Amino acid sequence: MSTNNFAFENRCIVVEDDDFTFENVPKHLEYVQGSNRNYPSYYLDKYRHRFHTLDIVITAAYYSGACIDYTPNDKYLDCIYECRNYVSNRDADDIFDDIYADFKAYKPKKRELRKLVRDAYNAKLGNYKPFDTLFEFLFALEKVEADKILDKIRDDYGYTEVRKIANFCNGEALYEPIKEHQAV
Repeated sequence: MSTNNFAFENRCIVVEDDDFTFENVPKHLEYVQGSNRNYPSYYLDKYRHRFHTLDIVITAAYYSGACIDYTPNDKYLDCIYECRNYVSNRDADDIFDDIYADFKAYKPKKRELRKLVRDAYNAKLGNYKPFDTLFEFLFALEKVEADKILDKIRDDYGYTEVRKIANFCNGEALYEPIKEHQAV
């Protein structure tokens, strides 16, 4: 049984084996807990705590090389909303203020963000859709900057970005390089 060479969620910037040999790779020391053992991931040190809802990682490929990508990290919202269980006077407006302060640089639409925060705050136990919607909103804000960082890494290190164009029944996959400024 074969498998895909690369495991990625958003983008796949290919790091070849030679890049590791000649140390043409961003520093990455901390292992991502819970990553697939066939595709172990490491945080890129320089960007480790730069974002709230995503992590920039390098993930080992199955056969050779690696892939630089960004992956969702939902621990931020867990922390924000779990605080309401421990602080009795914390309400949706307090949570909105915290989230807005953390994301102010991205200039989120206040009215939309406030509605999403209230929906998540008032959600019934077991209803995760409002949390998912809020997370997607915040992730989209940070994704723009993450894409700029990945573009810079790709250009600075001379990497190639690829996308999957075919997945075969035996598990193999076919990738093609993405041309400059081509939409993913």
